[in-house]
Amino acid sequence: MTLSNHLFLSNNDFIAFSFKKNDTLIHHYNKNKLFPSASLIKVPIMYYIFSERYHDLNLQLTLDTAVEGAGVTPYLTQKSYPVKDLVTLMIILSDNLATNTLIEWIGIEQLNQFMQSIGLSQTKLQRKMMDFDAIREGKDNFTSMHDMNLLLDNIIQHPHFEEMFDIMKHQLCKDKTLMYLEQYNATEWMEIGTKTGDLSTVFHEAGIIRTKDSIATFVALTTGDDAPLLHQAFHTFGLSLPQLMR
Repeated sequence: MTLSNHLFLSNNDFIAFSFKKNDTLIHHYNKNKLFPSASLIKVPIMYYIFSERYHDLNLQLTLDTAVEGAGVTPYLTQKSYPVKDLVTLMIILSDNLATNTLIEWIGIEQLNQFMQSIGLSQTKLQRKMMDFDAIREGKDNFTSMHDMNLLLDNIIQHPHFEEMFDIMKHQLCKDKTLMYLEQYNATEWMEIGTKTGDLSTVFHEAGIIRTKDSIATFVALTTGDDAPLLHQAFHTFGLSLPQLMR
């Protein structure tokens, strides 16, 4: 069974997928197709901070205006956090308020300029999280499989890779590729760090997998109305990772 079979979709324009192991691109499909990024846009924000503002990781930021959706910060009494804590919440819980606080601190224009400078030519940030008025005005956030693949490569090669990977490895949103791996003891010999991204008809995940002998990345961008079917595809792909990484 091929990787495209895992995500059913070698002939489907509603998916982009890649799997790369030890610098060899084993499978890719629709690498330049644009998708609404959903919460995958949070990964380049993390990368920007570890690249350009690493010295500010302990800087305390006051939370932005509360928003709904993923995350816990709107429900906590503390109203300021170190940058690193906000990054951690942004990645492992997809915390929207933490993300908006970081976007407000950095600036949308600055983030876009940085993403362009590192080659993410198809990735664009045009709004904060949960800003549906902006979406109705045509201002959404976008990315592609090509850009996310390049970003993961950049993370692996980065001087602060271990710190970023450690955050990603503590992912608590485990409804896709990570859903069943722990019960099969796969995580005892594989380190896996991921980030998911969901909207009403958008279901994404990107991640890094490392064993003692190999390192791999995957990117899956999907759109569709059948959320259970798409999640089942992610589960199937996740369960194939032990075989792929051996």
